[in-house]
Amino acid sequence: MNEILSKVKNLNLNILKISDNFFNGNYRSIFKGNGIDFSEYKKYEYGDDTKYIDWKVSLRKGVFYKRKFIEERNINVILVVDISSSMFFFNKKDILFNFSLIISYLTLKNNDNLSLITFCDNVIDYFKPQKTKNNFLNIINYLSNMHFKENRKTNIKACLEFINKTIRKKSVIFFISDFISNIDYEKEIKICSHKHDFISVVIDIKEENILNNTGIIKVYNPENNKYILIDTSLNNDFYLYSKENKENLLNLFNKNSIDSLFLNNDDFLLELNNFFKFRRSKVNVQTSL
Repeated sequence: MNEILSKVKNLNLNILKISDNFFNGNYRSIFKGNGIDFSEYKKYEYGDDTKYIDWKVSLRKGVFYKRKFIEERNINVILVVDISSSMFFFNKKDILFNFSLIISYLTLKNNDNLSLITFCDNVIDYFKPQKTKNNFLNIINYLSNMHFKENRKTNIKACLEFINKTIRKKSVIFFISDFISNIDYEKEIKICSHKHDFISVVIDIKEENILNNTGIIKVYNPENNKYILIDTSLNNDFYLYSKENKENLLNLFNKNSIDSLFLNNDDFLLELNNFFKFRRSKVNVQTSL
């Protein structure tokens, strides 16, 4: 692993070291596999769930037999990264990269398939799922040298349509964006979240960090597809704007049973660790029935 890391420019080794301590033990307990595979037949014992009895086999053998299953553990992990112009503001790129680095690193260590999709007003690049070291290096190198697309809007709908048509195998999808888009995508995200383990990673900037920097800032307004100027020294318009946008996103995610993670630099690792704990308590992985 050390020789891999040494080849990647600008890797944040502290982030990786901390990720080992925080998350490595939790990785397998927070993601379901791609499905359930039949393993073998076992004799039914008193107290076993009768719904797993195979009646044909039981009649043939003259004894009750049940089907035993194991969970398929080969996971596809797909990073979907927004590289539109709105992601250029503040320190969103750093948050995006550190999060992607941690997930990619854990995916490689656990021998799962890693994939990357980048998009703005359309899909830009697609790395097919692979579990090779070279694939990891290529993806991290791509992200570390990534340039955001100036004057290119965020079309989440187009990206979700691409995923729904292209990714056929059930996957764990980390959709990383600020989710600032004026194009409705509720239908597409509903389809995608039903087919995959879909996780919305919202690159969030704390309002107080911006409001403390007195002056005029430019904020994108998705309702009228325009940028608006807000004087942070005079009012709390940005706070109200940000709060409303977050509430709308949470309503959308909750409506479609989508887990969401709001990340900012101040408590990046803490939020990520809390999310892993939440997922571990939610996902009850059964290796046999």
